[in-house]
Amino acid sequence: PVVPFANGWDNEMFALGDDLLVRLPRRSLAADLVVNEQTWLPVLSPHLPLGVPAPVHAGTPAGDYPWHWSVVPRFAGGPAATAPQLAGTEEAIRLAGFLRALHVPAPQDAPQNPYRGVPLFDVVDAFSSRKMQLFLDLADRGLDPEEIAGIFFRGMDGFRWMHAPVWLHGDLHAGNIIVDGGRISAVVDWGDICSGDPACDLAVAWMLFEEFDRNVFFGEYGITSPSLYERARAWALLFGLIYWRSSQDDALMSRMARTVLDQVLPRFTID
Repeated sequence: PVVPFANGWDNEMFALGDDLLVRLPRRSLAADLVVNEQTWLPVLSPHLPLGVPAPVHAGTPAGDYPWHWSVVPRFAGGPAATAPQLAGTEEAIRLAGFLRALHVPAPQDAPQNPYRGVPLFDVVDAFSSRKMQLFLDLADRGLDPEEIAGIFFRGMDGFRWMHAPVWLHGDLHAGNIIVDGGRISAVVDWGDICSGDPACDLAVAWMLFEEFDRNVFFGEYGITSPSLYERARAWALLFGLIYWRSSQDDALMSRMARTVLDQVLPRFTID
């Protein structure tokens, strides 16, 4: 049986029986991303310690449907964004190990993404426009625009990633991390898979963990560069602002925005 399961900005999902999902792009841009998943997830998934939806069938355009599509595994549990609180420290260690396994040098023909894994200078305009939206929405909350901008620019002004580009998930947030029984079981939605600076993925530490477990996460990952930490925090702030911009009619985005902004800007409670 095929029944509707979920939908997002880019894809429509249908349950195929109990164990599989059909992932159908809704627009041409997303169709190109599906091809990246079909090409690279089978290469990466055997080396990763959490579930990854490597396609079990790579569909091709046919009839009236013009795009590539996939049948992928269905993982037990639900998104971390809607699940009960994670068992902090243990899951921080688990996710750090996953990213350590993922963040290995990528080949030269790995996908590129102009909005993920790039130097922060390349996304400063996106930060500035969304920062202003936050101030307009929360003008009465005592937000200090200079302090918020300082978080981003400290990341931008530090050392860039000077090593070989590494594999990235590219859109690693609480909606794309599957939790089953309080444990992280899978990482899904790899449409933005690309190579670049790992700071982009490490921003997830502010989306899932409070300070103590965030420090455990970074210790287990093996972060040794203060500039990498500052870049990751800057990316977390940018993602929080992006989620905030999309949160007005989306309860999940609203929850994700509040979670990450409360962690990046700990003196403010955005309720």
